[in-house]
Amino acid sequence: MKIEKFAILHPAEPLAQEIWDLYRNLFTPINHLAAQRHLMTYDEFMTVMGDPMVTKYVAFSEASGWVCGIGALTPYLESVPLVSPEFYRARYGELVDQRRLFYVMFIGVETEAAGPGGYADLLREMTPPVADAHGVAALDLCARNLVDRRLGEATHRILDRAHPGVVYTIDDHQTFVSYDYRNVRPA
Repeated sequence: MKIEKFAILHPAEPLAQEIWDLYRNLFTPINHLAAQRHLMTYDEFMTVMGDPMVTKYVAFSEASGWVCGIGALTPYLESVPLVSPEFYRARYGELVDQRRLFYVMFIGVETEAAGPGGYADLLREMTPPVADAHGVAALDLCARNLVDRRLGEATHRILDRAHPGVVYTIDDHQTFVSYDYRNVRPA
């Protein structure tokens, strides 16, 4: 797997469309697992592709040359749809102001093409800007990935091998509740 970094990918470029297709294929299956969507719209995604404040990491299969992994990282929280810069500013203050809080907008690999270590390789490629800034990387993990798949802990193990001493913290838990009135009897 070969990984390249891009500042801008124009939506008209075939590569941007190929990345969109992989993004949609990777994240559509989990979109129904969380109350807040985990899949950007096409327009949101293409805005991110064209945003020079977001570094795009694109992994290519050595065998086929096709895109097999994607990630996006930015210290510019205003570039991230659905994220509250105020939340992070209240928690990390000057790190946000100094652009040392980096948000992982998404990271995913097609494991058959990328190989079993594809996620770890892509993750390690994305971490040097955070480590060099002595910053913090933040990302959103739905409960299925956090609890069932233990992705937070697995990611921490990968990062700690690459950068010993990195600290894993759960910043927020969000629970969506509902109140079902279908069986309520009239008063």
